[in-house]
Amino acid sequence: MSDQPLWVEITQWSVWGIVFGLTMGWLKRAREAGAAGGKRKVLCYPRATQIVSAVCAVGMGGLALGAGLYARPDEAWAFWMLSGFTLMNTAWLADTLRVRHELTEEGIVYRGLLHHYGCVPWAELVSARHRFAPGWLAITVADGRKLRFSNFLRGQEALALALAERAPHLQMDPATSKMLALARQGVLPGASS
Repeated sequence: MSDQPLWVEITQWSVWGIVFGLTMGWLKRAREAGAAGGKRKVLCYPRATQIVSAVCAVGMGGLALGAGLYARPDEAWAFWMLSGFTLMNTAWLADTLRVRHELTEEGIVYRGLLHHYGCVPWAELVSARHRFAPGWLAITVADGRKLRFSNFLRGQEALALALAERAPHLQMDPATSKMLALARQGVLPGASS
C-alpha cells in the first residue's frame, strides 16, 4: 500500500483510464476513417497508430534512460524491464511504418515487417484464421507461408470483400467466417457496435 490518500489513488487511475479510453477511441476512429466502403486497395496503418507507437517508444526509452542513470543498484531491474518495453515499442513503430499490403486483381502483394512477397495469387490461399489475442487474421498459402494482417490496419473490409469474391474456397472456422462477414458489413475486428 502507498502512503498517499485514497482520493489521490482514485484520481490517478481515473485519469489513466480516461486517457487510455480516449486514445483507443482515437485509434478506432482513425482506422474507420479510411474505410471508403470497402474500396481501399491498400492495407496500411493509420497515422494515429504511427503517432501512438512513436510516443510509446520514445516515452519508454526516456523512462529506461532515467532508470539507468538514477536508479539505485538494487533497482537495476527497472532499467532492463523498461528497455524491453522500449524494444517492443520500437518494433511496433517499425511495423507501423513498414507494413503495406496491396489487393490486386491477381492476388495480394504482401509486405510485412520481416517478410515481403510479390503477388500471392488468390487461388493459392488455403485457409484463414482470426486470432483475437494477437489481433490478426492469419492466411495460410499453399506453400505454407503465413500472411498476417493486423486488426489495426485500415482496409480490413476491402480484404474481407476480396477474400469472399476471389477466394471463396478458403477454409476457415466459424468464428473467422463470422468476423469476415461482419468486416464486409463495415464492423471491423475489435470494434464494438
